[in-house]
Amino acid sequence: MESKLQNTSVTLFLREVKKLNASDLLLTRGAPPQLRVNGFLQPLPHPELTQDDIKGFVDELLSERQQILL
Repeated sequence: MESKLQNTSVTLFLREVKKLNASDLLLTRGAPPQLRVNGFLQPLPHPELTQDDIKGFVDELLSERQQILL
C-alpha cells in the first residue's frame, strides 16, 4: 500500500507528543497516528499509516548499523 503521508517526518509526530505532553506515540499500520494524553488515545489528523510509512519512520530514527542489526 502506498504512503499517503508523502515526505512526512516522524519528527512532526514527536513535536505533537511534546506539545500535548503525551506519554505515548502509537504508530500502527492501518490507523492514523495516535497519542496517549492523560490515559486516553487521541488520533492525530493524518491519514492511516501504511507499512512503508512505519518502515520510513524506523529508518529515519535508527542509524545504518542499527538498521542492519534489526
